[in-house]
Amino acid sequence: MIHALPPELVREAERLAVAAAPEDALMLRAARGVADAVEHLGGGEATVVALAGGGDNGGDALHAAAMLARDGSEVRAALLSAHPHSRALAEARSAGVDIRELSLPLDEGVPTWLQGDIWIDGLTGTGLTGPLREPLAGAVGALGRAARRWGTRIVAVDVPSGSCAVDGTLPGAVLRADHTVTMGAFKTPLLLPPAAQYAGTLEVVDLGTDVGGARRAHGAEGEGSALVEVLRPEDVDVALTLRAPGPFDHKYTRGVVTVAAGSDTYPGAGVLATMGALGAGPGMVRLESAGRTARIVLDRHPGVVTAPGRSQAAVVGSGLDADIEPRAQAVARRALGRGIPLVLDAGALGFVPGLLADHDALDHVVLTPHAGEAATLLAHLEDRTVERPEVEASPLAAARRIVELTVATVVLKGSVTLVVGSDGRVLSVAGDTGWTGVAGSGDVLAGVLASLLAQRRAEEELGGGPVDIPLTAASAVWIHARAARVAAHVDTTGRVALPGRPIQADDLAGAVPGVVGHLLRLAGEERLRRRRKAWESRDQGVAPGELPTL
Repeated sequence: MIHALPPELVREAERLAVAAAPEDALMLRAARGVADAVEHLGGGEATVVALAGGGDNGGDALHAAAMLARDGSEVRAALLSAHPHSRALAEARSAGVDIRELSLPLDEGVPTWLQGDIWIDGLTGTGLTGPLREPLAGAVGALGRAARRWGTRIVAVDVPSGSCAVDGTLPGAVLRADHTVTMGAFKTPLLLPPAAQYAGTLEVVDLGTDVGGARRAHGAEGEGSALVEVLRPEDVDVALTLRAPGPFDHKYTRGVVTVAAGSDTYPGAGVLATMGALGAGPGMVRLESAGRTARIVLDRHPGVVTAPGRSQAAVVGSGLDADIEPRAQAVARRALGRGIPLVLDAGALGFVPGLLADHDALDHVVLTPHAGEAATLLAHLEDRTVERPEVEASPLAAARRIVELTVATVVLKGSVTLVVGSDGRVLSVAGDTGWTGVAGSGDVLAGVLASLLAQRRAEEELGGGPVDIPLTAASAVWIHARAARVAAHVDTTGRVALPGRPIQADDLAGAVPGVVGHLLRLAGEERLRRRRKAWESRDQGVAPGELPTL
């Protein structure tokens, strides 16, 4: 699990580490990480331009430029500050870097000598407070436009310049990166939208800072604070939420999910939600929908049951019309009455105010709005005007407010999706490809999510722990994103990412079983690794109470 901390917290840990280390030792380690990332992107053949500001990030950029020049790359450096890091500047000069001053403002446009294959963004870092000020703000805008025009890729040092707010908001101009090399630990703006949408792919350089101690100190001192950390599940975390069926399993121990989606007007939504649910591996899917939807589903999936009955989770909402809505509301109220996990998606988000009139809290409910739906829901809950741009500007605040008003788990969908639980946890999942932005994609996600919740609830009924709704929701988003990447043939393993191909929602749904199968294999490997580690610990005389839980 990736843990992202507030920038000021990591900065304090770095300050203590720098004070205890030899001069520039941590800066050189950071610069090496940046130089390695640039070499990976460009293969040592790229023309590189370092954009250096006056802080430590500028020093990192200049040291990285020196390392790249010594490794044989063609490197230039643009100084955008009258006070660059002196020792890093001297190092760059001695390495033969072509260093020039870039006068601001850029009234005559971005000079052509800045054109290169890769830029290193070392203009500003986490020490920035508030928006970039002029003339740098205008220069960042012009540089961003020039980079897009020239096809220049940008590697950001620590955070993209202009992106520093702890809650991921963007107060002003920001230089969008293709890749960010962050120092010491991940920072919250790298995982929280909208800032996260400007960070590109991410990696962290270990500086030996005690960020764990900083996190613990922050937790002790900041109880009830606005934000402690953001979590991002990785493939192993998602894999360990899954369980392959064993010889004593049957359909009810594997999880039964009710899908109340689709209508005669919008049958496709019900088909796609059902496909998503089936793909995630439940024991049974019950469909409660209109006749047209049921006929299409049964033609494709004859194992689906169209009679109501026992289930361990339900999803309501995709593709409703006026005729089917009363039946969908009945399914939702039945799930609430039984206390089983309930996913409210799309049109069913409008049920929330009415459900709250009869229930003080929707603590077993997952709401899955996109920004526009979140704005509409907030407007109803708070009896005020809320527009989509308000949610898009501060997604975390919007999701937290919905959680506060409903006690539900909120999955705020986007290219970076936020999962906010009623326990205060914030999880972030990045989409693997923009090809998920297609009609019906959300219906598939709703089905996957409800299916996973049904499976976790079945485990709970067999004596397992309580369903971890936020983590299960984040796992569903992860699986959905990876399935889209597989279906679209997106490849990011080489020097140049292959963009893939267009897909439709049923292509995405068709890739879900393969992703789940891959995760189950990974889970088996991870459990075996942990078991071996436990045995090795035993052989080394570790007390049984100190062994890791399997």
